[in-house]
Amino acid sequence: FDGCVSLKYVDMSACEQIKMIPFAMFGDCAAIETMLLPPNLETIDSWAFGATDKSKGLESLKEIVIPDTVTVIEDYAFYNAVNLKDVTWPKNLVSIEDYAFYNCDSLTEAVLPDTLTSIGFEAFCGCGYLTTVTMADAVTIIEAYAFASCPELVNVRLSK
Repeated sequence: FDGCVSLKYVDMSACEQIKMIPFAMFGDCAAIETMLLPPNLETIDSWAFGATDKSKGLESLKEIVIPDTVTVIEDYAFYNAVNLKDVTWPKNLVSIEDYAFYNCDSLTEAVLPDTLTSIGFEAFCGCGYLTTVTMADAVTIIEAYAFASCPELVNVRLSK
């Protein structure tokens, strides 16, 4: 579906056998408004929803519920999803890889799950309206520039 610029609605909620959204499956699909993910999803692969150009980013997608079965959000997964404001984080998430939420300008808060251990290079870089990040002490790796160029970031909470 990469480059399907008119695609607005995707419902995979009945697809119990799907374990991964593969590389660039919905890349450069700027019009997607609703994305219902498979209930047994484990991995969101590189560039799955990412856009190579900010003008082609997920302009219409404002929120996403990531199933609790997801453990890894790979590199560039939501790269340039400029209007993504609300993410429901999976309870079993272990790793957010490099550039995963790069330039998600509208993201305002990231209350990350207790299971998260690793945040990749520039994972949240350029999230212009990100004000609050909450993470548990299970996080042992925060790569360089993970939260760079987040000018509105005023609260970072580490909790047990």
